[in-house]
Amino acid sequence: MENLYAQIGQRIVQIRRSNNLTQYQLAEMLDISVKHCSAIERGKSSLSLEKMIDFCDHFGVDLDYLIRGIKKSDTILSCIPHTVVEIMTSDDEKRKQLFIEYIEMFNSISNSD
Repeated sequence: MENLYAQIGQRIVQIRRSNNLTQYQLAEMLDISVKHCSAIERGKSSLSLEKMIDFCDHFGVDLDYLIRGIKKSDTILSCIPHTVVEIMTSDDEKRKQLFIEYIEMFNSISNSD
């Protein structure tokens, strides 16, 4: 886990620096202490999930990038409309099934030419 914290910390440093912010400014923005901010950037501590989300929202980065280093453009999901991803990852099985049927019907129609 410590290696993961170090990787997240490195990405936070890179994003903070590219936005010309000091640790003090970042700490103020996230409502954490400068000491905690420093520990996060060194990989000795971690932000809470809520603070990670705040960080991502503020800097316009994806949580997947912050945690795993994967940019949306690096994945197939970047080619799929958000609505489709939302439907297929929801807990609404009826909606998922309806969407799958729609896609199958579309596929059948488009292949009949």
